[in-house]
Amino acid sequence: MEFENHMKGVYRDLDTAAECDIRLFWKLVKKQKKRTSRTYPEIHGDDGANFKDPEGVAEAFAMYYEKIYTPSEDDTFDEHFRQFIESKYRHIEEECTKVSGNIPGGPITTDDLSPLVNNLKRRKFPGPDRITYEHIIFGGKKFRSKGNQLKEGSIWTLGDTPVPCSDSCTHLGIIINSKCSLSERIKSACRKGRNSFYALTDIGSPYLNPLTLASLYKSVVLPSVLYGCELWNNSTAADCQRLQVFQHSLCKSAQNLPSRTRSDMCESLLNILPISTEIDTRKLLFFGRLCRMSYQTLPKQIFLVRLFSYFEGLGKSQCGFIPDVSNLMNTYDLLTYLYQWVESFLSIQTILEKHFFSEHDPSNFWRAPKNCYEIRLWKLICKLVTDRPQRSLNVCHLCGAPFFNLAAHVACSCAITLGTRNNWWTDIINNFTIHLSAELCALPDDDLLLILLGRQPNTELDAYATETFRIKNFKLIQDTSAQYNQLMRRHHDVTNRVN
Repeated sequence: MEFENHMKGVYRDLDTAAECDIRLFWKLVKKQKKRTSRTYPEIHGDDGANFKDPEGVAEAFAMYYEKIYTPSEDDTFDEHFRQFIESKYRHIEEECTKVSGNIPGGPITTDDLSPLVNNLKRRKFPGPDRITYEHIIFGGKKFRSKGNQLKEGSIWTLGDTPVPCSDSCTHLGIIINSKCSLSERIKSACRKGRNSFYALTDIGSPYLNPLTLASLYKSVVLPSVLYGCELWNNSTAADCQRLQVFQHSLCKSAQNLPSRTRSDMCESLLNILPISTEIDTRKLLFFGRLCRMSYQTLPKQIFLVRLFSYFEGLGKSQCGFIPDVSNLMNTYDLLTYLYQWVESFLSIQTILEKHFFSEHDPSNFWRAPKNCYEIRLWKLICKLVTDRPQRSLNVCHLCGAPFFNLAAHVACSCAITLGTRNNWWTDIINNFTIHLSAELCALPDDDLLLILLGRQPNTELDAYATETFRIKNFKLIQDTSAQYNQLMRRHHDVTNRVN
């Protein structure tokens, strides 16, 4: 009880000191720390010596463990067994020195040892045989090149002719690096395409039409960049990102847009596909040409051997064009047609035309030209949105009211279109909330026109109500414009007859 009261007083002093005097606080904290003892335990050695200092204690432990791990011959040691083991060891050593040929099982090759070595456990410490397996698996002499000279100074020869070593070579117009790295090829392709693009932009005026630059990009720059892309495989995310950044930067430069502009929007404005989609298209086209080749040609035979080896599981570790195209067709849901082509040896083009295009309905976007009514309505809305209001005051020939904006006057205030507008107000009042009607009544003609053209009102509407409201607005604009245009034609005809 007394100890608890003492600790409560200590904690109370700490709280007070923490608020008033920080130095007193730390002094009280240090008082409560447990002090470490400077006394060392006393150890008695086997020889009767006593050790109290740290050095003596450490020395006593060292002598103790040395005595434990030092072998000693006494009555319990089997001298006969030791002599037997030593005799067997000497016999094996003498027999091994006499053997000059192969062992009974034949010579041991690296092909026999490689699977065994690769199955060893990759550890930093040795196993029971005192061998560190990781050194055996990953050890050995490495053959690397740096710059133009090999580290080992090796000289390659073809017969008696030395073969010079180079960092890169050109094969069929493709620069292949000594590292056989796809990243280096993509870097070189992007560098080449960037130089070609800026060389083309210097030919004409700095105010060259962006669509012209887009046409030059698709016909000159892009084929040079993607030359041989059909054989690109095992590309990393960094490689894809580098290609996308290359195309995005050129699209923004062609349109003089800021660097922070959305990249997908820049490509859409120029009608340019994403570069990853362009690569996939070229790979599929190349695959289709291989499938349509004659079976007597050597490339077609090599292609079929690799394709069947991949499907039969003979090339599980196969990498390259075949696995890449297989994954690509799986992405676009075309792998079923490839299996059908392999089984029946039919043309892949015939299968695609017969099954793929007949089973998939076209998008609604491609059906738009069939609906002329919607096209005319879209055309009218686009004209009204992009039309600039007149700065000078005009007078309506039909109702005599002055106006600045013809579209706002026809749809919102002209007396000739009052009947159509009253029908629209009746639909709004009967089908929507009173809040929407009150908001529309308080708007001036210019703001009401923006609502009719598709701007969202402040009144909250659900998805169905919003769609219905927009349809009624578009119908009002169409009906009032048609009525006003028809009456204006009659007015001009009458005026011409009078004159």
